[in-house]
Amino acid sequence: MGELTDGVRITFEGLDRAEANRAVEHLRQALVERVGDGVVASIDKDDPDSQDAGATLVLLFGTAAATAIAQGIRAYLARRGDDRDRITIKTADGTEVVAAGEAARTLDAAALVRAASGGSRDLKAAPSRPARALILFLAANPSGTSQLALDQECAAIERELQMTPDRDKFEFRSKWVVSVDELARHLMELRPTIVHFSGHGIHTVLGPLPSPAMHRDIVAPERPGAPVVGSIYLDDELHGAQLVTGRALAMLIRSSATSVRLVILNACYSDGLADSLCSVVDCVVGVAGAIDDEAARSFAVGFYRALGNRRPVGQAVEHAVATLAAKQRPDELLLRCQTRDGLDANQIIISASV
Repeated sequence: MGELTDGVRITFEGLDRAEANRAVEHLRQALVERVGDGVVASIDKDDPDSQDAGATLVLLFGTAAATAIAQGIRAYLARRGDDRDRITIKTADGTEVVAAGEAARTLDAAALVRAASGGSRDLKAAPSRPARALILFLAANPSGTSQLALDQECAAIERELQMTPDRDKFEFRSKWVVSVDELARHLMELRPTIVHFSGHGIHTVLGPLPSPAMHRDIVAPERPGAPVVGSIYLDDELHGAQLVTGRALAMLIRSSATSVRLVILNACYSDGLADSLCSVVDCVVGVAGAIDDEAARSFAVGFYRALGNRRPVGQAVEHAVATLAAKQRPDELLLRCQTRDGLDANQIIISASV
Protein backbone atom coordinates (compact mmCIF):
# COMPACT_ATOMS: atom_id res chain seq x y z
CA MET A 1 0.00 0.00 0.00
CA GLY A 2 2.85 2.40 0.74
CA GLU A 3 2.94 5.16 3.34
CA LEU A 4 -0.32 7.09 3.77
CA THR A 5 0.96 10.62 4.16
CA ASP A 6 -1.81 12.83 2.77
CA GLY A 7 -5.42 13.39 3.63
CA VAL A 8 -8.55 15.39 2.98
CA ARG A 9 -12.04 15.66 4.45
CA ILE A 10 -14.92 15.94 1.96
CA THR A 11 -18.44 17.10 2.78
CA PHE A 12 -21.55 17.61 0.63
CA GLU A 13 -23.63 20.70 1.30
CA GLY A 14 -27.01 21.75 -0.08
CA LEU A 15 -28.40 18.24 0.50
CA ASP A 16 -30.56 16.97 3.33
CA ARG A 17 -28.96 14.64 5.87
CA ALA A 18 -30.06 11.38 4.25
CA GLU A 19 -28.98 12.52 0.78
CA ALA A 20 -25.61 13.67 2.08
CA ASN A 21 -25.09 10.33 3.82
CA ARG A 22 -25.83 8.45 0.61
CA ALA A 23 -23.62 10.74 -1.49
CA VAL A 24 -20.65 10.30 0.83
CA GLU A 25 -21.07 6.51 0.94
CA HIS A 26 -21.35 6.26 -2.85
CA LEU A 27 -18.27 8.46 -3.30
CA ARG A 28 -16.36 6.29 -0.82
CA GLN A 29 -17.25 3.16 -2.76
CA ALA A 30 -16.34 4.77 -6.09
CA LEU A 31 -12.91 5.82 -4.86
CA VAL A 32 -12.11 2.48 -3.26
CA GLU A 33 -13.05 0.70 -6.50
CA ARG A 34 -10.93 3.13 -8.53
CA VAL A 35 -7.84 3.44 -6.33
CA GLY A 36 -7.88 0.11 -4.48
CA ASP A 37 -5.49 -0.23 -1.55
CA GLY A 38 -3.91 3.14 -2.38
CA VAL A 39 -6.55 4.85 -0.26
CA VAL A 40 -8.17 4.36 3.13
CA ALA A 41 -11.66 5.88 2.97
CA SER A 42 -13.85 6.18 6.06
CA ILE A 43 -16.91 8.16 7.07
CA ASP A 44 -17.04 10.41 10.13
CA LYS A 45 -20.14 11.34 12.09
CA ASP A 46 -20.76 14.88 13.27
CA ASP A 47 -22.13 13.39 16.49
CA PRO A 48 -20.62 10.08 17.64
CA ASP A 49 -23.79 9.27 19.63
CA SER A 50 -26.09 9.77 16.66
CA GLN A 51 -27.59 6.92 14.66
CA ASP A 52 -26.80 8.96 11.56
CA ALA A 53 -24.49 7.21 9.09
CA GLY A 54 -22.28 10.28 8.79
CA ALA A 55 -21.79 12.87 6.06
CA THR A 56 -18.02 13.52 6.04
CA LEU A 57 -15.67 11.38 3.97
CA VAL A 58 -12.10 11.10 5.28
CA LEU A 59 -9.41 10.00 2.82
CA LEU A 60 -5.87 8.94 3.71
CA PHE A 61 -3.55 8.06 0.84
CA GLY A 62 -0.05 8.10 -0.52
CA THR A 63 1.19 10.87 -2.78
CA ALA A 64 1.26 8.54 -5.79
CA ALA A 65 -2.51 8.06 -5.54
CA ALA A 66 -3.40 11.79 -5.44
CA THR A 67 -4.09 12.17 -9.16
CA ALA A 68 -6.27 9.05 -9.34
CA ILE A 69 -8.26 10.24 -6.32
CA ALA A 70 -8.77 13.68 -7.84
CA GLN A 71 -9.95 12.16 -11.11
CA GLY A 72 -12.25 9.81 -9.23
CA ILE A 73 -13.92 12.64 -7.31
CA ARG A 74 -14.49 14.57 -10.50
CA ALA A 75 -15.87 11.52 -12.35
CA TYR A 76 -18.28 10.74 -9.52
CA LEU A 77 -19.62 14.31 -9.40
CA ALA A 78 -20.05 14.33 -13.17
CA ARG A 79 -22.13 11.13 -12.98
CA ARG A 80 -24.35 12.55 -10.24
CA GLY A 81 -25.40 15.54 -12.34
CA ASP A 82 -27.15 17.17 -9.36
CA ASP A 83 -27.31 20.98 -9.58
CA ARG A 84 -27.57 21.14 -5.79
CA ASP A 85 -24.13 19.61 -5.34
CA ARG A 86 -21.82 21.74 -3.26
CA ILE A 87 -18.65 20.08 -2.05
CA THR A 88 -16.04 21.31 0.37
CA ILE A 89 -12.59 19.69 0.42
CA LYS A 90 -10.57 20.57 3.52
CA THR A 91 -7.01 19.84 4.55
CA ALA A 92 -5.35 20.21 7.93
CA ASP A 93 -3.05 22.97 6.71
CA GLY A 94 -5.96 25.41 6.41
CA THR A 95 -6.94 25.05 2.77
CA GLU A 96 -10.48 24.71 1.45
CA VAL A 97 -11.62 24.12 -2.12
CA VAL A 98 -15.33 24.83 -2.51
CA ALA A 99 -17.32 24.20 -5.68
CA ALA A 100 -21.03 24.12 -6.45
CA GLY A 101 -23.33 22.93 -9.25
CA GLU A 102 -21.73 22.68 -12.69
CA ALA A 103 -18.42 23.95 -11.29
CA ALA A 104 -18.32 20.99 -8.90
CA ARG A 105 -18.82 18.48 -11.70
CA THR A 106 -16.20 20.01 -13.97
CA LEU A 107 -13.68 21.08 -11.32
CA ASP A 108 -10.21 20.74 -12.76
CA ALA A 109 -8.40 17.69 -11.41
CA ALA A 110 -5.33 19.82 -10.70
CA ALA A 111 -7.31 21.82 -8.14
CA LEU A 112 -8.28 18.65 -6.34
CA VAL A 113 -4.70 17.42 -6.38
CA ARG A 114 -3.67 20.74 -4.82
CA ALA A 115 -6.09 20.15 -1.97
CA ALA A 116 -5.17 16.49 -1.67
CA SER A 117 -1.41 17.03 -1.60
CA GLY A 118 -1.34 19.29 1.47
CA GLY A 119 -3.06 17.03 3.97
CA SER A 120 -2.16 15.78 7.41
CA ARG A 121 -0.72 12.53 8.74
CA ASP A 122 -2.95 13.03 11.81
CA LEU A 123 -6.21 13.78 9.99
CA LYS A 124 -8.04 10.69 11.19
CA ALA A 125 -6.51 10.67 14.63
CA ALA A 126 -7.48 14.24 15.49
CA PRO A 127 -10.11 15.54 13.04
CA SER A 128 -11.31 18.28 15.37
CA ARG A 129 -7.90 19.73 16.23
CA PRO A 130 -7.65 23.30 14.99
CA ALA A 131 -4.87 24.12 12.54
CA ARG A 132 -3.54 27.50 11.53
CA ALA A 133 -2.86 28.76 8.03
CA LEU A 134 0.59 30.31 8.01
CA ILE A 135 1.03 33.69 6.33
CA LEU A 136 4.67 34.33 5.46
CA PHE A 137 5.34 38.07 5.09
CA LEU A 138 8.56 38.67 3.11
CA ALA A 139 10.12 42.13 3.00
CA ALA A 140 12.94 43.28 0.73
CA ASN A 141 14.08 46.88 0.29
CA PRO A 142 17.61 46.69 -1.16
CA SER A 143 20.14 49.48 -0.85
CA GLY A 144 19.85 52.02 -3.65
CA THR A 145 16.08 51.67 -3.96
CA SER A 146 13.47 54.04 -2.56
CA GLN A 147 12.92 53.22 1.10
CA LEU A 148 9.44 51.88 1.77
CA ALA A 149 7.49 51.73 5.03
CA LEU A 150 7.29 47.94 4.96
CA ASP A 151 7.37 47.76 8.76
CA GLN A 152 4.14 49.77 8.84
CA GLU A 153 2.51 47.39 6.37
CA CYS A 154 3.56 44.37 8.41
CA ALA A 155 2.23 45.88 11.65
CA ALA A 156 -1.01 46.99 9.99
CA ILE A 157 -1.71 43.49 8.63
CA GLU A 158 -1.10 41.88 12.02
CA ARG A 159 -3.29 44.45 13.75
CA GLU A 160 -6.14 43.99 11.26
CA LEU A 161 -6.02 40.20 11.47
CA GLN A 162 -6.22 40.38 15.27
CA MET A 163 -9.54 42.21 14.97
CA THR A 164 -11.16 39.55 12.75
CA PRO A 165 -13.30 36.58 13.87
CA ASP A 166 -10.87 34.08 12.35
CA ARG A 167 -7.77 35.55 13.98
CA ASP A 168 -6.94 32.25 15.70
CA LYS A 169 -7.00 30.41 12.38
CA PHE A 170 -3.97 32.26 11.01
CA GLU A 171 -0.34 32.36 12.05
CA PHE A 172 1.59 35.42 10.85
CA ARG A 173 5.37 35.28 10.42
CA SER A 174 7.53 38.07 9.01
CA LYS A 175 11.02 37.85 7.51
CA TRP A 176 13.14 40.87 6.60
CA VAL A 177 15.98 41.77 4.20
CA VAL A 178 15.20 38.55 2.37
CA SER A 179 17.74 37.06 -0.04
CA VAL A 180 17.21 34.17 -2.46
CA ASP A 181 18.77 31.65 -0.07
CA GLU A 182 16.73 32.95 2.86
CA LEU A 183 13.54 32.80 0.80
CA ALA A 184 14.23 29.17 -0.11
CA ARG A 185 15.00 28.35 3.52
CA HIS A 186 11.85 30.03 4.86
CA LEU A 187 9.66 28.27 2.29
CA MET A 188 11.12 24.87 3.07
CA GLU A 189 11.10 25.20 6.86
CA LEU A 190 7.82 27.05 7.41
CA ARG A 191 5.66 25.54 4.63
CA PRO A 192 3.36 28.58 4.43
CA THR A 193 -0.16 28.62 3.01
CA ILE A 194 0.12 32.27 1.93
CA VAL A 195 3.28 34.00 0.72
CA HIS A 196 3.04 37.79 0.90
CA PHE A 197 5.90 39.73 -0.73
CA SER A 198 6.30 43.46 -0.11
CA GLY A 199 8.99 45.41 -1.89
CA HIS A 200 10.00 46.54 -5.37
CA GLY A 201 8.97 45.28 -8.79
CA ILE A 202 10.57 46.26 -12.08
CA HIS A 203 9.73 47.37 -15.58
CA THR A 204 11.70 48.73 -18.52
CA VAL A 205 11.49 52.04 -20.40
CA LEU A 206 13.21 53.64 -23.35
CA GLY A 207 16.06 55.46 -21.68
CA PRO A 208 16.73 56.07 -18.00
CA LEU A 209 13.92 57.42 -15.87
CA PRO A 210 14.03 57.83 -12.09
CA SER A 211 11.41 55.97 -10.09
CA PRO A 212 9.01 58.23 -8.16
CA ALA A 213 9.83 58.41 -4.47
CA MET A 214 7.86 55.99 -2.31
CA HIS A 215 6.73 53.91 -5.29
CA ARG A 216 7.32 50.20 -5.28
CA ASP A 217 8.98 49.99 -8.68
CA ILE A 218 12.48 50.14 -10.08
CA VAL A 219 12.72 51.51 -13.60
CA ALA A 220 15.47 50.15 -15.83
CA PRO A 221 16.51 51.37 -19.31
CA GLU A 222 15.43 49.03 -22.08
CA ARG A 223 18.34 47.16 -23.64
CA PRO A 224 19.04 43.69 -25.01
CA GLY A 225 18.70 41.19 -22.22
CA ALA A 226 17.13 43.73 -19.85
CA PRO A 227 14.58 42.51 -17.30
CA VAL A 228 10.98 42.69 -18.46
CA VAL A 229 7.75 43.52 -16.73
CA GLY A 230 7.09 40.92 -14.07
CA SER A 231 10.12 40.60 -11.81
CA ILE A 232 10.75 41.46 -8.18
CA TYR A 233 13.87 42.43 -6.27
CA LEU A 234 15.22 40.59 -3.24
CA ASP A 235 18.40 41.47 -1.37
CA ASP A 236 21.70 40.00 -2.47
CA GLU A 237 24.55 39.03 -0.15
CA LEU A 238 25.79 42.64 -0.06
CA HIS A 239 22.30 44.08 0.50
CA GLY A 240 22.11 45.19 -3.10
CA ALA A 241 19.24 44.29 -5.46
CA GLN A 242 18.84 40.71 -6.70
CA LEU A 243 16.42 40.28 -9.60
CA VAL A 244 14.01 37.32 -9.32
CA THR A 245 11.75 36.47 -12.26
CA GLY A 246 8.34 34.83 -12.09
CA ARG A 247 9.75 31.61 -13.51
CA ALA A 248 12.46 31.49 -10.84
CA LEU A 249 10.00 32.23 -8.04
CA ALA A 250 7.67 29.49 -9.29
CA MET A 251 10.57 27.04 -9.36
CA LEU A 252 11.50 27.94 -5.77
CA ILE A 253 7.94 27.39 -4.55
CA ARG A 254 7.53 24.14 -6.46
CA SER A 255 10.76 22.71 -5.08
CA SER A 256 10.48 24.09 -1.53
CA ALA A 257 6.85 24.44 -0.39
CA THR A 258 3.96 22.74 -2.17
CA SER A 259 1.86 23.96 0.77
CA VAL A 260 1.62 27.44 -0.80
CA ARG A 261 -1.88 28.16 -2.13
CA LEU A 262 -1.86 31.93 -2.49
CA VAL A 263 0.85 34.45 -3.40
CA ILE A 264 0.38 38.17 -2.77
CA LEU A 265 2.87 40.37 -4.65
CA ASN A 266 2.50 43.83 -3.16
CA ALA A 267 4.98 45.43 -5.54
CA CYS A 268 4.74 47.43 -8.75
CA TYR A 269 4.32 45.58 -12.06
CA SER A 270 4.16 42.27 -10.21
CA ASP A 271 1.11 40.93 -12.08
CA GLY A 272 3.54 39.86 -14.79
CA LEU A 273 4.66 37.02 -12.52
CA ALA A 274 1.18 35.54 -12.29
CA ASP A 275 1.29 33.30 -15.38
CA SER A 276 4.38 31.50 -14.11
CA LEU A 277 3.18 31.28 -10.51
CA CYS A 278 -0.30 29.99 -11.38
CA SER A 279 1.34 26.81 -12.61
CA VAL A 280 2.32 25.97 -9.01
CA VAL A 281 -0.22 27.79 -6.77
CA ASP A 282 -3.97 28.26 -6.89
CA CYS A 283 -4.12 32.05 -6.91
CA VAL A 284 -1.85 35.08 -7.39
CA VAL A 285 -2.63 38.70 -6.55
CA GLY A 286 -0.38 41.29 -8.21
CA VAL A 287 -0.16 44.90 -9.31
CA ALA A 288 -0.45 46.00 -12.96
CA GLY A 289 1.46 49.28 -12.66
CA ALA A 290 3.26 51.55 -10.23
CA ILE A 291 1.57 51.64 -6.82
CA ASP A 292 2.70 53.94 -4.05
CA ASP A 293 3.55 52.82 -0.56
CA GLU A 294 0.43 54.11 1.19
CA ALA A 295 -1.94 52.56 -1.34
CA ALA A 296 -0.11 49.21 -1.17
CA ARG A 297 -0.44 49.23 2.61
CA SER A 298 -4.14 50.11 2.44
CA PHE A 299 -4.75 47.28 -0.03
CA ALA A 300 -3.04 44.77 2.25
CA VAL A 301 -5.10 45.82 5.26
CA GLY A 302 -8.37 45.54 3.33
CA PHE A 303 -7.43 42.16 1.88
CA TYR A 304 -6.61 40.53 5.21
CA ARG A 305 -9.61 42.13 6.87
CA ALA A 306 -11.82 40.24 4.42
CA LEU A 307 -9.76 37.04 4.62
CA GLY A 308 -10.04 37.06 8.41
CA ASN A 309 -13.81 37.38 8.04
CA ARG A 310 -13.83 34.13 6.04
CA ARG A 311 -14.28 35.70 2.63
CA PRO A 312 -13.02 33.88 -0.48
CA VAL A 313 -9.84 35.22 -2.06
CA GLY A 314 -11.70 36.85 -4.95
CA GLN A 315 -14.05 38.72 -2.62
CA ALA A 316 -11.12 39.74 -0.40
CA VAL A 317 -9.46 41.36 -3.41
CA GLU A 318 -12.73 43.09 -4.33
CA HIS A 319 -13.08 44.42 -0.78
CA ALA A 320 -9.52 45.74 -0.76
CA VAL A 321 -10.08 47.43 -4.14
CA ALA A 322 -13.34 48.94 -2.85
CA THR A 323 -11.44 50.32 0.14
CA LEU A 324 -8.99 52.07 -2.19
CA ALA A 325 -11.91 53.42 -4.26
CA ALA A 326 -13.57 54.80 -1.13
CA LYS A 327 -10.32 56.57 -0.30
CA GLN A 328 -10.34 57.97 -3.87
CA ARG A 329 -7.09 56.24 -4.77
CA PRO A 330 -6.54 55.67 -8.51
CA ASP A 331 -4.41 52.67 -7.53
CA GLU A 332 -7.65 50.66 -7.30
CA LEU A 333 -7.37 50.02 -11.05
CA LEU A 334 -4.01 48.28 -10.69
CA LEU A 335 -4.87 45.20 -8.63
CA ARG A 336 -5.15 41.88 -10.44
CA CYS A 337 -6.24 38.45 -9.20
CA GLN A 338 -5.41 35.42 -11.34
CA THR A 339 -5.99 31.72 -10.70
CA ARG A 340 -4.84 28.35 -11.88
CA ASP A 341 -6.87 27.04 -14.86
CA GLY A 342 -10.19 25.63 -13.75
CA LEU A 343 -10.41 27.57 -10.48
CA ASP A 344 -12.62 30.50 -9.49
CA ALA A 345 -11.12 32.97 -6.99
CA ASN A 346 -14.56 33.42 -5.47
CA GLN A 347 -14.59 29.73 -4.53
CA ILE A 348 -11.13 29.65 -2.91
CA ILE A 349 -11.38 29.99 0.86
CA ILE A 350 -8.19 29.98 2.91
CA SER A 351 -9.19 28.46 6.22
CA ALA A 352 -7.47 26.71 9.06
CA SER A 353 -10.37 24.64 10.34
CA VAL A 354 -10.42 20.94 9.46
